[in-house]
Amino acid sequence: MKASLEPASVTGKLVLTGRLVFGTPLIIGSGEQDDDVDLVVLRDESGQPFIPATSFAGALRHFFFRTVDVTGADNEKFSYFWGAQPGGSKDEIYQSALMVSDLHPIGQVSVAIRDGVKIDLSTHTAAEGAKFDYEVVEPTSAFALRAEITLREAYDTGDLFKMIAAFLIESLAQGKIALGAMTTKGFGRCRLDDYALYHYDFRLKEAVIDWLGGTNKEAYRMSELPEHDRLVKKKDRDFVLQADFSLRSSLIVRSYSVRPSQADAIHLSSAGKPILPGSSLKGALRSRAETIVNTLGGQGKEKLRPLFGWVSEDKASQEACKSRVIVEETPVQNAVWAKQQRIKVDRFTGGTIRNALFDSEPLWTPEPGLEQVRVKVTVRDCAPWEAGLMLLLLKDLWTSDLPIGGEKSIGRGTLMGRQAEIIYGSEKYILTQEPTGTLQIHGDQARLEQLVSQFVQEISGREHTEDGGSL
Repeated sequence: MKASLEPASVTGKLVLTGRLVFGTPLIIGSGEQDDDVDLVVLRDESGQPFIPATSFAGALRHFFFRTVDVTGADNEKFSYFWGAQPGGSKDEIYQSALMVSDLHPIGQVSVAIRDGVKIDLSTHTAAEGAKFDYEVVEPTSAFALRAEITLREAYDTGDLFKMIAAFLIESLAQGKIALGAMTTKGFGRCRLDDYALYHYDFRLKEAVIDWLGGTNKEAYRMSELPEHDRLVKKKDRDFVLQADFSLRSSLIVRSYSVRPSQADAIHLSSAGKPILPGSSLKGALRSRAETIVNTLGGQGKEKLRPLFGWVSEDKASQEACKSRVIVEETPVQNAVWAKQQRIKVDRFTGGTIRNALFDSEPLWTPEPGLEQVRVKVTVRDCAPWEAGLMLLLLKDLWTSDLPIGGEKSIGRGTLMGRQAEIIYGSEKYILTQEPTGTLQIHGDQARLEQLVSQFVQEISGREHTEDGGSL
């Protein structure tokens, strides 16, 4: 630590305890594979999955610097909290005041295997040799959290550290921070539950003794979280879409069973409940987005790389760009599994092919008009033309023009829009599909049209005047 930060005596500790409960699957990969899967989750010595402290602390730090403006007077003090090496000088190193323990599961957790496949966007079929599978920790899993924040005399930032702690606790409790891999596809969504923040003032001898012995904790528990208004938040330019749909007929995102009594392919479930995975929805949105851009004369694949993400196929180059489009994984409500048998037909004779009987078990809607699928899409740092593209994608989903999942050629996977909420910065819009077939738009409809026009102009270089791209 720098000489200018002396005296470095510890004046107190902030201790956070709680549990993280996951609402979507979690992937903390070990970097290894076995005979069954390509990606194995990280496990402790007892064979239970756990979240390493490095992953958790890294996610907190990334979220903080993405959300909070750190250019003000407290800039250097933020370095005291998170740790830094300003200017790259080895003589000026700040050790992080935040210490996090590894997060181990509370009780037993379930691990499942998910299938994945790369889709060739030119043929809309599975790419050759691009199937993979991976382990995930199933939803409803809970992990114990313990973190400490060290307060030092030299920092003189006790109140600031308390505000940072309160901001992070509130963000975790509201589910704003995701952990692990594939977070842009809805994985790793968690909430902090049953939490408590304790303040041990080391100017009091008994506080030091109680902290060391872990006794009399409730005497140091803070009754409420400190205000964090002093932290200046960055201006929000995110585009957030939340829409409710009903199934037109059926939906299947294939999961293959090894049990002879089950269908050859059944709709994917998680923790026993049917879901619409973010990976399937995001793949469909990306494919349609490229089609729209190409139709307007643009280069969809290259144009959309900064939006949907990109990884170079040349492993030596290591070029990559993380997606700014985040698609949530959501449960499918008010639907039932029902088995359907199918046969393969010889196109020459018109008869069935021998030994080509198979069955699938998609989700079906028991009655029309039910709200069954909720789609939530967030685009970070969204430009106006990108918001216009999202509106066109919503239109295609809303009007059953963009199917999701498998067996699209026989009519599966089409949705019908019921209601949607769109938030873009400070603007808010509500879309409602009336029983009469009329679409009601609450908000500045001209602004929505303007966003679509900006997209068309961005891609084709001309003003948008035709009706085809409007809502």
